Amino acid sequence: MSKSNYNPPYGYQAPQGGAGSQGFYGGYPPQYGAQQQVPPAVPFSPPQGGGSNATGPNVPGMLPPEQSYIENILRLNKGKLVTLYATFENNREWNAKIFKGIIEAAGRDHVILSDPQTGERNLIPMVYVDYITFSEEIEYEYPFGAAPNLSTYSPR
Repeated sequence: MSKSNYNPPYGYQAPQGGAGSQGFYGGYPPQYGAQQQVPPAVPFSPPQGGGSNATGPNVPGMLPPEQSYIENILRLNKGKLVTLYATFENNREWNAKIFKGIIEAAGRDHVILSDPQTGERNLIPMVYVDYITFSEEIEYEYPFGAAPNLSTYSPR
């Protein structure tokens, strides 16, 4: 197919240019037997350690960025009284609900609260959690620099 008999789709304008205008990336299909220039491959090397991590610097008094998940914050505050606000879409019985209780456990996709007055325990999927309020100061870092059982996940 030559340049003269090629009709691009309606509304398409080929880039203006010099040497590369005949190639695939120049707006026209490549000529049969024509040589394409391919840029050389550049090897990837991950960042090296040097006091910071790949997601950003560590800030004193805060969890490292890769460990600042809600579940980790809830684990740091296990045993504290909280009020959890949740919304359940398409629920005819109740659309929004407020849970008050003590944090017993937290996982990647859930939190477990126990009501000290009734002894009832609620397992609440995180997908329904809007926000959580604490009745006291929130712990946000592990004491003595230790961080046992913190979840770290690769980016999605």
